[in-house]
Amino acid sequence: AHEINNPVSSIHGNITCAREYIQGLLQLLHLYSKHYPNPIPEIQTKAEDLDIEFLEKDLPKLLNSMQLGTDRICEIITSLRNFSRIEVGEMMTVDLHQSLDSTLVLLQHRLKQAGKRAGIQVIKEYGNLPPVECYPGPLNQVFMNILTNAIDALEEAEYRRQNWETRNGYSTDPNSPTIWIRTEVTHNHQAGIHIVDNGPGIPSEVKPRLFDPFFTT
Repeated sequence: AHEINNPVSSIHGNITCAREYIQGLLQLLHLYSKHYPNPIPEIQTKAEDLDIEFLEKDLPKLLNSMQLGTDRICEIITSLRNFSRIEVGEMMTVDLHQSLDSTLVLLQHRLKQAGKRAGIQVIKEYGNLPPVECYPGPLNQVFMNILTNAIDALEEAEYRRQNWETRNGYSTDPNSPTIWIRTEVTHNHQAGIHIVDNGPGIPSEVKPRLFDPFFTT
């Protein structure tokens, strides 16, 4: 991730400087216009070609957009680092809430609305979990698999509902696709993590085979 992080951090850090430089140049242009309101034709033509008034309004928006973009990239890089955990072969003391949040960031593209597909709401009900000693890499992969399965189930339910509406010619009133994540310290002092969705559920004939190696539907 550092091959991406280093250049992005450079861009991210330079945006503030660029904003200050541009602000200084715009102030200089205002001073010039104030004291020399009638520039020579060549300067006047160039100013009209550049549309200075538009640039003055659009540049801050452009810089804000760049800031948001680099913020998002930095967030994804941090999540990738937390998710991958180079020390997968070693027990580590980790914050499980951070692991869950990092997984959600990586799945954000599947949670947000896209076209006719409704966005999926995630409700986090985090308890007061202490740091937990575990193998973070494999555990993060478990979180990823469970959340991906929940998203798949909700998308499948939404697809079937839309097909039914198309065939029958009217709309139903579905529940908003939702995933709940709740954490707690159990009565025997273990970390409890509950991931629930309001999809169609697992068919009864499939449940006995959930832990069969390589089984899939």
